[in-house]
Amino acid sequence: MRVAKKYGPEQDGAKRFARRYGDQLVCVRHRVSEDGLTRFTTVELLAETTPIAIRQRSMIALRLPAAAKSTRSLLLACGATWDAKNRVWLLPHMVANPSSTPIVDFERFQRLEVNGINKLAA
Repeated sequence: MRVAKKYGPEQDGAKRFARRYGDQLVCVRHRVSEDGLTRFTTVELLAETTPIAIRQRSMIALRLPAAAKSTRSLLLACGATWDAKNRVWLLPHMVANPSSTPIVDFERFQRLEVNGINKLAA
């Protein structure tokens, strides 16, 4: 089946379905069979609406030596941000997870805890 026409809830081809389904209607599609002899009408309905809970991202802080320019470039490419106040690079824990392939050799760093952020210092 191929889609022949698609209508939003407020368009003329979908108004009778909008009366039937109300605000739940997302769109109406008219599909045509492979042989072109049959038209099918499908409706897309909104089944559920739930708020998204925004989770606090867990961050790892890295303090790099000044000479580690290549590591700094790699951190930037992975989404790290520079925290000038604490003079550390903040990297999302999901990216820096040592159980996956690490982008930084974590064994070279000692772990610190500063302002609730897990820090690694050289």
